[in-house]
Amino acid sequence: TLRKLGIFREVTIDSVRTDSGLTALVTTRDSWTTVPYLTFKTVGSQVTWGIGATEKNLLGLQISATIRYINDPDRSSVGFAAILPKMWRDQLSVGGGYASLSDGTRARFLAEVPFASLSSKWSMRADYEFGDRSILRFFGGEEDASDTLRQVLHRGTVNYSWAERGSKEGYVRFRTTAEVRREDYVPLGTTPGRSLFGEVEFSVEALRANYST
Repeated sequence: TLRKLGIFREVTIDSVRTDSGLTALVTTRDSWTTVPYLTFKTVGSQVTWGIGATEKNLLGLQISATIRYINDPDRSSVGFAAILPKMWRDQLSVGGGYASLSDGTRARFLAEVPFASLSSKWSMRADYEFGDRSILRFFGGEEDASDTLRQVLHRGTVNYSWAERGSKEGYVRFRTTAEVRREDYVPLGTTPGRSLFGEVEFSVEALRANYST
């Protein structure tokens, strides 16, 4: 499990004898957890480039944090994102991101308690997304957009899953998902409407584990 975290380059486990009996001794060596980001590409005379970095173990708390600047022919953006794992009862993870665009803003926030094992009884996820930006419209193969719309988006999604049966041999899980979305496209300089959409989804998932030795 420690190796899967991706923040240690070496993990060794041994046992030592103490006054209270045998005790597990775990020794770890930290790995380099800052990952640089650099991209550059061209299509004809159009150039897209970006720079940034991701830190996978911020403050030694397994917090993943990312910052990026991207410049493309349509827009430039500066974005920040972070994921804080297991912040409550070693289960709840929260995260979010925000991007300042040259033509608007974009943000997303989420909270999640995932299934930790085959025998876990329930999981949940709440997700909210916001966007206010320009949408370029191209007609007849033109290279430059001849029309621009404003997109305003609010989307909230909640799903809850529970296991009717769950053990190391497998599980039967039920999931219900509800989403509410407001999404409007209007000409620049005008006030967007308030269209509203909603949907509910129900699903069943079954798995049987077969361990071979």
